Amino acid sequence: MPKEISDSSSIKQVYLPKKHPLIKELLSKKDFVSSKSFSEESSIKLFNKYNADYCFPLLSNNNLVAFIFISKHTNNTDITKTELSFLKSISSLLGVAINNSISHYESLRQAEKMNALYEASKAISASFETEKTINIIISSSSILLKTSHIILSLRQSPKE
Repeated sequence: MPKEISDSSSIKQVYLPKKHPLIKELLSKKDFVSSKSFSEESSIKLFNKYNADYCFPLLSNNNLVAFIFISKHTNNTDITKTELSFLKSISSLLGVAINNSISHYESLRQAEKMNALYEASKAISASFETEKTINIIISSSSILLKTSHIILSLRQSPKE
C-alpha cells in the first residue's frame, strides 16, 4: 500500500514497498516505464492518481533511490523520444545527487554520535570525579538519544 507524505511544496513523497509491481518493474528494467505497460491494478491507480504517463527510476550504483512520475505535455501531446532521452539523462544525475545527499546526511548523523561518544570517553578518562563523570555521560546520552530527560540510578550514592 503506497504511503504519501504531503508538505507545503508541490512535491509529493510516495513510499512503496519493495514488492510493489512498479518497484519491481523499475528495478528489473532500470529504465522508465509507461503507464500503458501495466495491467496490474495498484500501478495503474498510482499513474492515474498522479495523472502520470511515465515513471522514471532514479538510480545510483544500480540501486533505486527514488522515482519520478511525469505526465504528458500540458497540451496533452506525448513526450518525444528526444525528451524521453533527456529525462533519462537527468534521472540518472538526480539518482546520484539524491544518493550523495542521503549519504552526506547519514555521515553527519554518524559524526554527531561519534562526537558525543568521544566527549563521554574523554570525560571518563580525564576525570575520576564520579558526579562530574555521571553528568557528562547523562549529557552525552541525552544528545545521542535526543531526549531532554535521563534518570540514572546508582546502587549507592557517590562519595564526596
